[in-house]
Amino acid sequence: MPLWLRRYSKATQEELEAFLRDIYNRKDMLERFPNGFGPKS
Repeated sequence: MPLWLRRYSKATQEELEAFLRDIYNRKDMLERFPNGFGPKS
């Protein structure tokens, strides 16, 4: 996450949320966090 933020320091909120959703949609993460990142607003 810190590396992504440095690399994409001008990212929009939507881009950051998309990045986080990609992480939380991984099988291992879904097993640990079934609700993931939450509903898309």
